[in-house]
Amino acid sequence: MQLTVCVTVEIRSTTLSDMEEACLRAARAAAKEAMVQAVHRIEAARGPRSRKARFGRRRTILTRCGYLTITRGRSRRPDGSRYFPTDEHLGLAPHHEASAWVRRRGCELAAEHPYREAARLLGSEVGAHVDHRAIWRWVQADGDRALHVRVGKVNAMFGDGEAPPAPGRPVPERLTVAVDATGIRLIDGEGGSVKLAVAFTGTEQVRPGRRALAERMVFADIGDPDHFGMALAHEMERTYGAHRIPALMLLADGETWIKHLADDWLPGARYQCDHWHLAVKVREFCLREEARFRTMLRRAFEHPHRLAKDLLAGRYRGDPDKARELAVYLANNGDHLHTHRTMGPGHWMHGSGPAEKHIELTVNRRFKRRGMRWSRRGARNLLAIRLEVIAAR
Repeated sequence: MQLTVCVTVEIRSTTLSDMEEACLRAARAAAKEAMVQAVHRIEAARGPRSRKARFGRRRTILTRCGYLTITRGRSRRPDGSRYFPTDEHLGLAPHHEASAWVRRRGCELAAEHPYREAARLLGSEVGAHVDHRAIWRWVQADGDRALHVRVGKVNAMFGDGEAPPAPGRPVPERLTVAVDATGIRLIDGEGGSVKLAVAFTGTEQVRPGRRALAERMVFADIGDPDHFGMALAHEMERTYGAHRIPALMLLADGETWIKHLADDWLPGARYQCDHWHLAVKVREFCLREEARFRTMLRRAFEHPHRLAKDLLAGRYRGDPDKARELAVYLANNGDHLHTHRTMGPGHWMHGSGPAEKHIELTVNRRFKRRGMRWSRRGARNLLAIRLEVIAAR
């Protein structure tokens, strides 16, 4: 199809900004005229009987060049149902008020910015006003669809016994999975726990003085640990082929539910307790006594179970509740403080940096701004879209 349009640029000032604005308006008007011609030709290509059978119906959609109103006729399928052939040729889904590009772009902007700000940004790109409620509907529909697809694949793998999906890359020799969680405010007044995992094969230097995670995969969801573990296991199989990785390490801060991920859903993983969180808990017990803190921290790494027994026996002065908390932490994680030394060749991390950083990038910057409160369903749908945007970077 070849279209010809005439572009008339009316320039009322010689300043660069006015010329730029005039040219942009003329280009959008020409693009809209070309799209109207193209849709008219598609509609006119239908048989004369089908065009005269029904009166044309008007439909207004938001495109990259603004709002576009098209007129198209209906036809009848063999089963008796009616449809719009031109809509199918254009790839327009029923009841969608925007083109696929505009809809996708609106969801991408909403994944990075609040809905009203995303509407303003999208409106500046397409040259028309965009309602923030429309972008909210797009995010909810596309996010819900992504979640349903994920649930179907996870159920097929764990419920129906289907084989794990094959990765589209070679299976790595080693992999680290850092897991953490943070809370967001929900509308019903209760806090929602966003669980996040970032997997990587190592680090690589991207420029002098800066390194980045190699072959990174980020996954997050709002839900209980079992559903999160199943979905995480599926994503790791799809991305890396996790069950075939010789050396797989689960890095976390000592929370019990994260530790159990290695036993329940990542059977090949070996658990490593984060050193930084252990130091924080020792610091909370020792308060500002620096010499005592260093001595107890050294004992925690050398003889964690012996220190736990001494704390429970009251052999260290301090808050009994803090002593009991530290003793339980050491008893649960004492055997997993030096797992990184037995993982094999290569540099294995034992700090919480990757998980903490991606909690900030993925969750905090979008879901924990001032005054933000979410419904559980709305947060899950937006989080699913945000993960797709992060993966596409």
